[in-house]
Amino acid sequence: MLLHYENLTKRAAVVSAVGYAIAFLLKSDAVKSALGLPDFVFEACAWLGGIGYFAAFWAYAKAKGRSGALGLFLALFFIVGIIIIRSLSDESDKPAPAACPACGGKNEPSDQQCRYCQAQLAVPGGSDA
Repeated sequence: MLLHYENLTKRAAVVSAVGYAIAFLLKSDAVKSALGLPDFVFEACAWLGGIGYFAAFWAYAKAKGRSGALGLFLALFFIVGIIIIRSLSDESDKPAPAACPACGGKNEPSDQQCRYCQAQLAVPGGSDA
């Protein structure tokens, strides 16, 4: 997994947990009045928790080499989304796609011919002599 995104996942999960915990504590009118806090503090903490939740899913998907949009989509399914994203294989160690010199299309590193324009691609590790 990509370490930068893995660390970002942990930070976002902590922000989410703290935001939701504070919002839960401030939900009581007695606590809000005892602390003298305005009503918007509860909403702000709830929003912070939600943003942290979605950011954690986004970062975890990126850490596994997947699209961040996939992580945001799976966050909508709560527990089922957690199960799915945890069970996805780690794609972060796969080599990056090779760009075709003729058309710029993305090809697998092992491809010898461009799948879009059929141009000959450089063979990895081979000589062009």
